[in-house]
Amino acid sequence: MTKQLSYGQSLMAGKILSHNWSDTPVGDITQWPPNLHTAVSIMLEAKIPMYIAWGNSFTQFYNDAYRPILGVKMEPEPLGKSTFETWDEIWPVIGPMFKQVLDGETFGFPGFNLFLERKGYLEEAYFDFSYSPIRNEDGSVGGVFLSCIETTDRVLNERRMETLANLAGHVVDSKEDVLLVHHQKLAANSKDIPFSFLYLFDKESNTYKLHSHFGIGNTDLIPQELSCLNEEKLEELISKKSMVVKTTDFFAQVPTFINKSWEEDPHQMCLFPLSLAGSRKPDLIIIYGISPRLLLDESYTRFHTLCGNYLLNSYSMQKTLDNERMRIGYMQELLTQKDEFISVASHELKTPLTSLKAYMQVLERSLDPQNKASQFIQKASLQFNKLQGLISDLLDVSKINAGKLVYNFSEFNFADVVNESWDVVALISDKHAILIERNDPAVIKGDKFRLEQVMTNFLTNAIKYSDGSKPIIIRSEVEQDNIVVSVQDFGIGIALENIARLFDRFYRVDNTSMQYQGLGLGLYIASSIIKAHNGSFWVESEPGKGSTFSFLLPINGTREFRDIETDNQTYYIGNFITIRYNAEKHWMEADWQGYQNLESVQKGCMILLDLMKKNNCSKVLNDNSYVKGNWSEASDWGSEFWFPAMQDSGLKEFAWIYSPSTFSRLAAHKSVDIFFDRIKTQFFTSKDEAIEWLSNT
Repeated sequence: MTKQLSYGQSLMAGKILSHNWSDTPVGDITQWPPNLHTAVSIMLEAKIPMYIAWGNSFTQFYNDAYRPILGVKMEPEPLGKSTFETWDEIWPVIGPMFKQVLDGETFGFPGFNLFLERKGYLEEAYFDFSYSPIRNEDGSVGGVFLSCIETTDRVLNERRMETLANLAGHVVDSKEDVLLVHHQKLAANSKDIPFSFLYLFDKESNTYKLHSHFGIGNTDLIPQELSCLNEEKLEELISKKSMVVKTTDFFAQVPTFINKSWEEDPHQMCLFPLSLAGSRKPDLIIIYGISPRLLLDESYTRFHTLCGNYLLNSYSMQKTLDNERMRIGYMQELLTQKDEFISVASHELKTPLTSLKAYMQVLERSLDPQNKASQFIQKASLQFNKLQGLISDLLDVSKINAGKLVYNFSEFNFADVVNESWDVVALISDKHAILIERNDPAVIKGDKFRLEQVMTNFLTNAIKYSDGSKPIIIRSEVEQDNIVVSVQDFGIGIALENIARLFDRFYRVDNTSMQYQGLGLGLYIASSIIKAHNGSFWVESEPGKGSTFSFLLPINGTREFRDIETDNQTYYIGNFITIRYNAEKHWMEADWQGYQNLESVQKGCMILLDLMKKNNCSKVLNDNSYVKGNWSEASDWGSEFWFPAMQDSGLKEFAWIYSPSTFSRLAAHKSVDIFFDRIKTQFFTSKDEAIEWLSNT
């Protein structure tokens, strides 16, 4: 009978056929029921881990792919033993489920956490698994069929990526200790970093002094100086780039760990030296506690290194901020006095100018329109209007710089803003035809006066840089729950290099220190007003053909990026992006749509990263053909966090199809501004060319 069994040529097929089953509860192999033979055959042919627990004794069978999960439990071979004997440490968790399966139930769990003793210690592990009954011919249940995929690497990577994203996503307050804040953020991931100490090199004492720490209750045990690092040990640390030591070798007494996630205390820690360019000695030394339930492998070490790089960047940023504070400390009072002077002067000038304008109007009405003096009075009145506008702008700039520009929010129809702005500008410009091509009604909540100020600025700029032979076109339309407004002229236009300089002033998240030399105060004020309404601003232009200045305002005050459909494995569809795994090409395809910002870019990119790892892809086709406007606020995040994370996850080729928007293209280049040694990135204007390049790399 044994010779007639066909279980294939796998290792476990041979072991099962040669095993003495007569000494087990399942009995001689020749007497097994047909359904057990069928289940074992299916199990042995599978390429994913599979496992059978047969009968009330849960006698175990497994295939080749399951063997690595057993780890140290392979000695001696546990084939034919009871499941609760092999997996005694997790039997309280899985035992009840096994018994329920024998009653006919089915279980399935994604990312299920188990602690397995398979590498010489109790290891943190995660699995996607399914338990289903193996039925006998009479319908009763003969055993449990288990199929599982270990997802430990994926879960750990996602957890660590979240930590790095938390570091990268922190907006720096110029008044805070950036290094301290970033170091303390690591404490949120107590599973990977149960405790940590950060030491800074002190030139005066020639020692490393404690800067910050977390995870230890009895802090008096933490050395204030790293006296254990003599010159010989320091040279060894620098050469090896890291060093693992026992906690018992570092602490004189047993510390109290207050940030641990598991029952046992950490018993190892790793030292990392961090150096700025040109430093002879490490500027920082960070010590990470090592989880007692994880192996310090390459991935774990890489995570520590990335965290260290962020802290090093924070240290560099902190030094820059400190130097900047010292540089501007004696200037701050002068700047404050300047703004106060502008504010007072603006108010003081308004009163006589208003009186003068009234006198001019009285004088104009008293003169015959045909009188030459009347014409001069009219021209003088126009100059008065310009001077009043300049004074108002100076007053607004001083308020913006002082953070005192007041906004009065109320609900109104934005179509009224367009119409009223047109009325005002049309009166002062009889040489230009100003056409409202589209004006969708939309009720928003905002400062109507300030938004009229933006519209007026865009319109007066269009008038200023174009002659009266061609019209100025206004469009205001509802797109994706946003009001998108554009003012198009056919004037002199703006050269690409000047648009790029304009972009550089807009691509930072924090634009509070921007100055707009050569672009006028009005644009600076307009940009501040738009940002206060959670909007964005961009320009399209071509020399000799004119410019289109556009801005976006979310109708509900915030922009919503919604999930539509996903299987969490091969595709995701949202109202801002579609991501699919192309099984034929074995690459990921991301199709971005519409207007993006930091929130949407971070959300879409992290979903793409997750699906890329789940499908083990190294290529991405990133299509921005339908992206509009300006997402520059996400550029730094893309270059500093997302691309390194994609590289660590195996990305090798990245084909990027351009958006037609100039600001979007500039943001794309900012995102790949840092050199990645293992990623080839290429930009395309044609999707067919991008596919061809990606297919041939």
